[in-house]
Amino acid sequence: MSEVMTRVKAEDLNIWTPGRGDGADLEALQTAVKRHDEDLFLARHERTGDWCIFIENMSRESSARPLPVIGLGRNLPSPDQLTERLRAADTRIHGSGILKGINSTNEQAKQEKALAAEEAKGIALEAYEWAHRDIKGYSGRTANVKGRQRNVKG
Repeated sequence: MSEVMTRVKAEDLNIWTPGRGDGADLEALQTAVKRHDEDLFLARHERTGDWCIFIENMSRESSARPLPVIGLGRNLPSPDQLTERLRAADTRIHGSGILKGINSTNEQAKQEKALAAEEAKGIALEAYEWAHRDIKGYSGRTANVKGRQRNVKG
């Protein structure tokens, strides 16, 4: 969906649905959409000029508005391109593959975070050991105490 459509409030959703006599291209596009799924339709938002594929809202409310599914922007694709785009975005067909991809991405991110946490744990452990080591074991070295050098005795 275009950036403009995402900023349109639901109450401002005034859409225009092409019908018969609006041009062969629009009729062919509307036919391609209906052939893919009877619940979908092509419409243009009157304020923004964006074309979008909408689905009928199956809500029981009488004021239920159609829901935008795929934003097409201001330029319409050919019927073949639109059919291909609908097929590629169809979650009924590709839902399990999409879910598998999402789960794979999430698992990879989880592993990366676990690795980063393990590295941070090692760094913190080294810092703790360095801060708490017995200074007596390091005789002959000097320690800087309040700006003065002192010999550390073992």
